[in-house]
Amino acid sequence: MRRYTLLVLLAALALAIMGGTGIANAANPLLITNVGQGAESAMVNVLCKKNGIAATLNDTATAGELAGPDGKAKFSFMAVVVGYSGKGMGAAGVNIDQELARAHEVMKKAQALKLPIIIMHVGGVERRGDSSDRLIKEVFKYANYAIFVSTGNYPDSGALDKKKPDNLLTNSLPKGVAPKIVDRINDVVAPLKGIMGL
Repeated sequence: MRRYTLLVLLAALALAIMGGTGIANAANPLLITNVGQGAESAMVNVLCKKNGIAATLNDTATAGELAGPDGKAKFSFMAVVVGYSGKGMGAAGVNIDQELARAHEVMKKAQALKLPIIIMHVGGVERRGDSSDRLIKEVFKYANYAIFVSTGNYPDSGALDKKKPDNLLTNSLPKGVAPKIVDRINDVVAPLKGIMGL
């Protein structure tokens, strides 16, 4: 009986790894990409490297880069770091409509591949405003998981001073997705490892 139980557990583990359903593939566990071209994706990548999370950073990832020659997802998870930067968008040579078009294509492809999407907003209140808010409203609906810096739920510094959040980040998530909320970007490692089963 014990041997049978062990075999069942091993089979379930193998399926989870192959299907990208909650346990990281040791070879290619995490793709970090960006919507809005803020600098936070690079910061998340550095934190991953320092804390033993093997990750690939591709700020302009396309749908065609998610699958290998066998048609299966090349990664176990995709972290999408959201936050608008005019400077970053200019450097990437795109406008907000083009950035959103790419984002929709990438995340729809991820869904088709059953590649879990971790939405991250880690720039806090500094990554709010009309352009960032538009990205949030468009992109967060794809989340399977979410990690936020707490001040991101405030629309501006004045609201933060008055402690009057609008909770846009939380309210933009699909029903049933509970965010992991941290105080600062350096705190994202623990929830990220938890999501990835590391």
